[in-house]
Amino acid sequence: MKINFSKLKLYLNILRKIKVKIEFLKQSKILIFDKRGSSSYIYKDIVKENYNIICVLGEEINLIILARLIFKLKFPNLKNYINEYIKNVKPSFILHNSFNKNFFKINPKDFNFKFKRIFTQSEMRNRVDHEHTFGKNKFYCDYLLVWSSSMKNLMSKNVTGKYIITGSYRNNMGPKINKHNFENKLSFVSQFRPFKPIVKTITKNTKLNYYPAPMKFSYNDFFNRYLILAKKLKNFCVKENIKFEIVGAAVDKINIDDEIIFFEKCLGKKNWKFIQSAKNKRGHYLTDKSKYVVTMDSTLGYECFARGQRVAFFSTLPSFLRFDYGKFGWPLNVENEGPFWTTQNSDQDFIRVTDFLINGSENDWDKLRKKYEEILHYDFENKKFNNFFKNLNLINE
Repeated sequence: MKINFSKLKLYLNILRKIKVKIEFLKQSKILIFDKRGSSSYIYKDIVKENYNIICVLGEEINLIILARLIFKLKFPNLKNYINEYIKNVKPSFILHNSFNKNFFKINPKDFNFKFKRIFTQSEMRNRVDHEHTFGKNKFYCDYLLVWSSSMKNLMSKNVTGKYIITGSYRNNMGPKINKHNFENKLSFVSQFRPFKPIVKTITKNTKLNYYPAPMKFSYNDFFNRYLILAKKLKNFCVKENIKFEIVGAAVDKINIDDEIIFFEKCLGKKNWKFIQSAKNKRGHYLTDKSKYVVTMDSTLGYECFARGQRVAFFSTLPSFLRFDYGKFGWPLNVENEGPFWTTQNSDQDFIRVTDFLINGSENDWDKLRKKYEEILHYDFENKKFNNFFKNLNLINE
C-alpha cells in the first residue's frame, strides 16, 4: 500500500490542533452551523438570541456528544456527531454562513422536533468550488439568502427552498458611494496570502498539485501574477498622474509586514502607497473614495462595482491554470473579453480596459451596472436582511 505522507502529516496536524471540550450543552433557540462563519457581522448585528455554535471542521470536539453516541451504539462519524449535537441543543433555527455541504445534508426526518434552516451566502463562488460542494445532489433548505439572481438560479438546481436576493451583507452595510467625494486615485485590491507550508520541506518555489488545477505550480508562480499587474498599474498611474494605492488584505501585524515587503520588492517605495486593512476597517471603507478600482477576481471588486464604482477586472486564473476557473461574472455566462474585464490579459487588453476605466462615460458605466446587476445585488443598509430576521423575531433592536 502506497502511503501519502503529506496527507498523513496534514491529518495528524489537524488531530493535534483539535480542542477537546467537555460540556453539557444548553438548549438554545439558535444553532450556528460551522465555526468559520460564526463571526459574521450578520450574527453580531442582527441576531439577538443567545446561540450555540457547532464546530464541524476539526476545530473542536465535545466529548459529551461522543460519549452519548457510543452509549447509543452509534458510530462516531461526522453525520452522527452533528445529529446528536442538534438533538442536545434542540434549536428552532439552524443558521449557516459558508458553503459546507454537511449543513445541506441535515435531514429533518432524523429528529422528533421541528426547526428551520437558514443559509446566508458569505462569499463569491466559482464553478469548480460550487460543483465540489453540491455535485449532482439534491437538497432542501427552508430559507436561502443569496447575493444575486444568478446565484439563486444556480443553487436552485441543487437546493430547493425559499430564496431571498439580499446582496452581500457586509457590502450593504458599508459606506454609500458618493461620486462627489471621489479622489483621483486607483486602488488595486490585494489578494495576498501569507506563505504557510504544511511541511517544512515545502518552499515558495516548490511546485505542488493544487486542487482544482490540472497542473503543478508554486506559491511564487501563483502570487507573482499580482506583482506583474501591480507594476503595470503603477507605471500607468505615474504616466496618467493618478495616485496609486494597494489596499491590503492582511489584518494582523506579522502578515501586514509580509504583505508590504511582498509588494515593495517589486514596486520599490516610491509612487505608490500601501493602505492597511484592520479587522474593524476592511476594504469597503478603504476604497469608498477611490475613483478607480482594479482587481483580479476579488469579492471586494464585485462589491465596489455593485455600489457604483468603476472597477476593472484582470482575470488571470483561467489562462494561468489552463482551466475554466475564476472567470469574470460567473455564474453568468459572460464573454471572455468585455469593456472593463479581460481573460487574455495581453498588453492590448490592458490598454483597452484601463482606457475604459478612466475615459468611459458615466452613462456607459451606469448601463453596464444595470446589465450585470445579476452578478451581485446591492441593498443599502440591508433592508431585506433586517425585514427577514425581524419577521422571525430574531433581530436586535
